[in-house]
Amino acid sequence: MDINQDFIRREAKGIEAAHHAAMRNDAATLDRLVSGDAADLPAGAKSDILLGGVHRRRFLMFGGAAVATSAVLAACKGATPPVSVTPATTTTTLFHPSTSDATILRTASSIEALAVAVYAQAISSALVKTATTLDLIKLFQMQHSQHGDLFQRATRSAGGTAFTDPNPVLMAQVVQPRLAALMTEADVVKLAYDLEHLAAATYQSDIGTFSNHAFNTTTASVGATEARHVALLAVITAKSATGTPDGAFQLDPDAVKPGTGV
Repeated sequence: MDINQDFIRREAKGIEAAHHAAMRNDAATLDRLVSGDAADLPAGAKSDILLGGVHRRRFLMFGGAAVATSAVLAACKGATPPVSVTPATTTTTLFHPSTSDATILRTASSIEALAVAVYAQAISSALVKTATTLDLIKLFQMQHSQHGDLFQRATRSAGGTAFTDPNPVLMAQVVQPRLAALMTEADVVKLAYDLEHLAAATYQSDIGTFSNHAFNTTTASVGATEARHVALLAVITAKSATGTPDGAFQLDPDAVKPGTGV
């Protein structure tokens, strides 16, 4: 498949812009809600987190649109799709300890740490020869590192102990056999696709299950970025980005269950 490298670079820039916006808003929200100093948050957004933040249906609408747009652009090699997922905020929701929330968030941070570790090995393997693809892997690794930090902070906000290591169960059962079998750049990209697929499915499944609804926002904004990772990797691997078993939005059985490995 002849892939337009300029298209991939434009998509990567779009992902990075949306990622930075989401991370900036999420970090500010966490700081304000944890400290109880949320008086300066936008008044028009107060009810959203109180009612569930960016809940499951809205996440699917936002993310589905992003992936569908990327799929169309993959076919025509067009311009970067405009994607904006702005986390909702509130002045009334406060963080309260929740064992179940902490478990979900610990699982999420373990997946992010796993992605960072896998991308590190992919980079060091020297199997990726295409400069654009190597740059993309490095970008995704950095974003996963920042997502992991965010989930760790959220875990502490939920009264739990942050999980900072790669998920040991997934590493042993899913990743290590694949890492040992890597032979080509295509193998690396397929592993990256599957890992991003796993993350996107997990965060989709998590939305709406938190006791503290504010964590829906954090999970949705991270999940939207992971979905865009899947969509772009789908272009490179010639897989489908929507509407099939290879899509970015999967059935819940594809998700990692809370508490796995942590």
